[in-house]
Amino acid sequence: MKFKSLLSSQMKSIILSTTTKSERKEVAEKNGYSEHTLNSIIRGDRNINSKNEDLILDLIRLSIAKAKTMEKSLINYSSMYEIR
Repeated sequence: MKFKSLLSSQMKSIILSTTTKSERKEVAEKNGYSEHTLNSIIRGDRNINSKNEDLILDLIRLSIAKAKTMEKSLINYSSMYEIR
């Protein structure tokens, strides 16, 4: 999958709204990263690259799963909360 080097502000807001701090920490540790590195990627202080793309994919998968539990897609979720 090809990513831009940074997450969009909308994606950042969605990830932070649909996942908890402990869930993000678990995803980071599962992929061999610290929660601080993951938070740096989410904030845009670090780029997405081929080495950490699996980390970001797992985080996005988690966001999608969490949005589904609210019976929303990420697009509907962002529209619902007017994340811009």
